[in-house]
Amino acid sequence: MHRLVLSLYLILAILPARADERALAVSWIWKSTPPGATERVFFRREFQLPPDVASAVVTVSCDNWQRLFVNGHDMGKGTDWHSPSTYNVLAQLKPGTRNVIAVEGRNEGGVAGMALSFRATLKDGKKLHVASDGNWLCENEAPEGWQDLDFPSTSWAKAVVLAKVGDPPWGDVMKLESSEPAAVQDKSGSFSLAPVTDTEEAHVKLPAAPPTSPTPSSIPAR
Repeated sequence: MHRLVLSLYLILAILPARADERALAVSWIWKSTPPGATERVFFRREFQLPPDVASAVVTVSCDNWQRLFVNGHDMGKGTDWHSPSTYNVLAQLKPGTRNVIAVEGRNEGGVAGMALSFRATLKDGKKLHVASDGNWLCENEAPEGWQDLDFPSTSWAKAVVLAKVGDPPWGDVMKLESSEPAAVQDKSGSFSLAPVTDTEEAHVKLPAAPPTSPTPSSIPAR
């Protein structure tokens, strides 16, 4: 009964994970390609959390500069995409309801991209994962309060996926827990439920992003 109540609360389609779904699918994203030499992009991703979150971290990198916000809280900035920044964000989260991660990214010439991974662990050991992908929203200009949860961003454009983490031109700069059990990617909305056994990790399947992205080979190498 507890599992059923939790699943209904999440409003998620929960499915058993398969071995080929265990890799963390983190992408480099941007507003468009090619980027402007001094372009600024504001990114947002809203998602639902269960009430029993035990730990949570965000790892983020941006070529060339980023500032991270979690539910409007300024977590800090990074200026070297070769060295991703990792933050403990448990205190800034709102378990049991909707949350938002927001990133301001800036290009300083050449190629540009932002990559982010949110990982949370529930008290029962299950893993939750939200990655930068084509479901993120973005714009080149944003008014005051753009990083807050109640900001209306429905008119924002979807981000363009440039490459997977590990692909050129950035390479494998973001070392994630690829050996961990399968993660959960969240999507809001009403879905049917599938049972999850005690030995399985919860996993939510997201639809593939629209094929609007250039292939990694179309991005000039550094």
